[in-house]
Amino acid sequence: MKFLLSLLFLMSTTSYAVPVLNENIAAEGTLITIWPDHKDPNHYYFAPNMMNISKDKNSDPKLHFTEFLSNCNFTRRCSVKGMLNVFFVAGYREDQLRDAQAGILKINPKARFSPIPFLSSKVEFGKVLSTFVDHHDCSPRAGQAADEVPCSLVLNSRGLKTLVPYLREGKIFPFKFFYRISGVLSLGDGSFKDEMLDYATTVNLGGDVLIGHTDLN
Repeated sequence: MKFLLSLLFLMSTTSYAVPVLNENIAAEGTLITIWPDHKDPNHYYFAPNMMNISKDKNSDPKLHFTEFLSNCNFTRRCSVKGMLNVFFVAGYREDQLRDAQAGILKINPKARFSPIPFLSSKVEFGKVLSTFVDHHDCSPRAGQAADEVPCSLVLNSRGLKTLVPYLREGKIFPFKFFYRISGVLSLGDGSFKDEMLDYATTVNLGGDVLIGHTDLN
């Protein structure tokens, strides 16, 4: 997927439809970004402004936590650590997206909307959350902004003593998800210039959905 998207970006934009990244046509006052397609007048792309824990078909959070022993040898005691596996999915305020789409549909009843595709992504925990995590694999890859992002965190002793109880209480630890998108810039004379831009959105680790979660008890 990453190779395909990169190839499409490198080839001529006259052959492939892409978003016009300097034309946000969402209504003023919303936090939703909506870009028009540079070839198809009925196609629009929207970007998420948050990411939350994904849920399964039973509306249960897709999270699994277990403790394990590490660095065991004959001269010192084992270290107790925790493995936190969780899926995140991009989101937005549904009322804002609905209102933004409704405004566009009034002008163009044939409008259709899709999440923005991205070329690559990465996660940054920041100073607070990083003190609880020894290392992580949050699967940076290409895809669409609406794809689930699997994330595996190895928690250290601080994470076990502080982070897990906080999650059990429904508290939220935010961190950042960065993604890169490709498209074009309108030059104002009917021509376009290829462009890649980096965006960031907040990931909410925790929340009311984790209160009483069996893996955290």
